[in-house]
Amino acid sequence: MVDLGFLLITFFIFTTTLSEHKTMGMVLPNDKPVKEPPLAGKSKVLNLILKDDKNIICYNGDDLTNPFSATYNAESLRAILIKKKQAVAAKFGDGNETIILIKPTSNS
Repeated sequence: MVDLGFLLITFFIFTTTLSEHKTMGMVLPNDKPVKEPPLAGKSKVLNLILKDDKNIICYNGDDLTNPFSATYNAESLRAILIKKKQAVAAKFGDGNETIILIKPTSNS
C-alpha cells in the first residue's frame, strides 16, 4: 500500500512539473533605426568588367575616366591585383582592405 502511495505522489509531482507553462524568448529585430553600413573607400576598390574573348576592362573606384584593358590570363590578372593591393597597402597600411568587384557582361 505504501508503494502505491509513493507511486501516486511521484506521478502527481511529475505531472505538475510538466503542466507548468514554460516560454521561450523570441529574438526580434531591434526597433531602433538601423544605421547605414560603412561605405568602402573608393580608392580601395578595383572594378573588373569581364568582356568577351578573355578581355577585361579595369578601373579604380568609380573613376570611369581612366579605364584600362587587360587580357584574362593568370599572369595579367595577378599583376593587376598585386599592383592594386600594393597601392592600398601604401595608402592605408593594410593591403587586405582591397575590395575587388567583378562585373560580368552578357557576353562573358
